[in-house]
Amino acid sequence: MKKYLPFLLTALLIASVALNIFLVATKEPAATPVNIEAENPIDDYFFNEHFPNQGGSAIEYRMGAANYKNAWAAEMNHAYDRLEDRAHADMKLRIRESKSLFTAFAENEIYLGMAPLSDAYGNEIGEYGESIHYGTGAPGMGSEVAAALYKKRTLEIFEYLSYISEPISFIFDKDTFLETLEASEAAPASEQATASDE
Repeated sequence: MKKYLPFLLTALLIASVALNIFLVATKEPAATPVNIEAENPIDDYFFNEHFPNQGGSAIEYRMGAANYKNAWAAEMNHAYDRLEDRAHADMKLRIRESKSLFTAFAENEIYLGMAPLSDAYGNEIGEYGESIHYGTGAPGMGSEVAAALYKKRTLEIFEYLSYISEPISFIFDKDTFLETLEASEAAPASEQATASDE
């Protein structure tokens, strides 16, 4: 038996190498990593369908930018909720505080985003009026600033979730968004004004 041992070991080694070659050859190629910052349902819809189909008026720009901001804000809130669901009880309050503070920060940045289309820093000759006057596109610019912040924070939380092996998923759904948008546009003006004041 001993005289056959070297041959058996050699045969096992050859079989092992052959098996590894077979497994590598038949293994399905790994999926190409998705760049979430560039490939996500929100940007895909808004930049390929929503914005291009708008007429270009200041009102449409403002409404589109506000919708874009709200979509990313909702996504961020959902990401925070998922993070809180997985967290230790002692961490949950910190996560809620982070969400509240970041939301307040992003909403305040809207005013800085609007400033370039205003006389917030004085007029052409450096004089200030009794109040700030904003151009018609200013609210849209403000919404874009906040949307960028909400998006950045969402992607950061997705990175946190990946650390704890949580799958990355978006809640944004184009059809649901369009249904909500159609319902809001069909609502009486008085209801829209009440909703905007809340």
